Amino acid sequence: MVAGNAVVEPVWERYPLIASNSYARRWIQSCVMLGLARNTVAAYMYAAEGFLRFAQGHSVDLRSMSRETSRSMSASCEPSQDERMRTWFASTQVVSCQKQRCSSV
Repeated sequence: MVAGNAVVEPVWERYPLIASNSYARRWIQSCVMLGLARNTVAAYMYAAEGFLRFAQGHSVDLRSMSRETSRSMSASCEPSQDERMRTWFASTQVVSCQKQRCSSV
């Protein structure tokens, strides 16, 4: 995160799944470099870690996951996780859509 001119690094030890996933780590680092607020980055990291844990528990290969798989996983969430996972899946679809637009430009 940017505090003045100094970049503040996230605490990777708290989020081992993000730290070990190059895509997730790069996404968090891009959020930091964009200067997003510390609390925003922390919330993204918390949600991403939960998503990675959820996907790992369901043996999902994220590199080959389709929107249909995403929708079926979202629909099968337990009620206590339902809203958080639906929010996360929606945000991943927005990011995926943005990536497609960027690569087509």
